[in-house]
Amino acid sequence: MVQWLIQDLAANTQPWVIAYWHGPPYSKGSHDSDSTTDTLAWMVQMRENVVPILESFGVDLALCGHSHVHERTWLIHGHYGFSSTFNESHKIDGGDGKLDGTGAYRQTEDGIGTVYVSNGVGGQPQNPISGQHPAHYVKITGVLGSLVIDVHGNQLDCKFMNTNGVALDYFTLVKN
Repeated sequence: MVQWLIQDLAANTQPWVIAYWHGPPYSKGSHDSDSTTDTLAWMVQMRENVVPILESFGVDLALCGHSHVHERTWLIHGHYGFSSTFNESHKIDGGDGKLDGTGAYRQTEDGIGTVYVSNGVGGQPQNPISGQHPAHYVKITGVLGSLVIDVHGNQLDCKFMNTNGVALDYFTLVKN
């Protein structure tokens, strides 16, 4: 799988790169991405082994499910350890990513920076009692909803919409 991923990303010619897989690398929802026993530690293994590959190829957005909550990181890079090792140096942009807030996320000149979203709330949202992962800008629990992504040229807009059509979280990525 890893060899295929490297070959696929190396051959990519598209301006936007969105990766998707099941177990989130950063979660404190109904599953804990720091756990070495939860789901055979594949969240840890993805963070340690696959996230560096994704980031080296300039993946813009990574989408996951598994944890039955909505969680979103800041625009980050280079964090492959446990949550206790996340710090401000991993944030490429520590703002909210909102055009009507602190502004859209923008990768560095060389394309560094990825937003990670766990959105496993399509069928069974939960209200886990664990805290928030330090890589996350936001964590929303107990709400059914969907993720909507719109791409127009150099702008990607992402919204977490509840079943009433209200955007409970949203952000924008802009390519230089």
